[in-house]
Amino acid sequence: MISIGRQGSFADVLVDAKELVSRRMDVRWINRGGGCFVHTPGQVAIYPLLPLDRLKLGVIEFRRRLEQTLVRSAADLDVLATVGVSAPGAVCRCGQFAFIGAGIRSWISHHGMLINIAASQADLDLVQWTKPAVRVTTLSAQRLRTISMSAARECLMRRLAESFGYVDYQVHTGHPGLHRTTRKVYVFT
Repeated sequence: MISIGRQGSFADVLVDAKELVSRRMDVRWINRGGGCFVHTPGQVAIYPLLPLDRLKLGVIEFRRRLEQTLVRSAADLDVLATVGVSAPGAVCRCGQFAFIGAGIRSWISHHGMLINIAASQADLDLVQWTKPAVRVTTLSAQRLRTISMSAARECLMRRLAESFGYVDYQVHTGHPGLHRTTRKVYVFT
């Protein structure tokens, strides 16, 4: 699936409609910040629902804490990262691996962050993620070896809870646009 936020446009999709149909990729307009994002296996999407008024946080501090979460999580996964310059998120030596596309309504946050852990580069290259365009990469590409999705999820959730002062948190895995498939393997001996 491709989602387009308030700063994006359909011009950010770099392939034609036939290619999207052949890949079975829907394009959806979403009421969140950020531009055009590809949602594909190998990514972690985090949508924190936080009462910013009760936490006494403004929009800038909320973004700063999300970026702090990304940089600290990358460090836990042995990747040196910094805050993104041209777009909200986090970058490493190979390019930008995490993007922030959050929204706030009535001082409650919605949407959040998209982190490329081990996504296919061919899928990531379907859209222009930022303006001006930056190189998009994954944490696994930076480390030159695969990072397990469960380790990345655990690390990200722990750091997110820590950044906003929470002790308890819940992890929900799955995305409505991504369906897991079960394969049966028959072995004949």
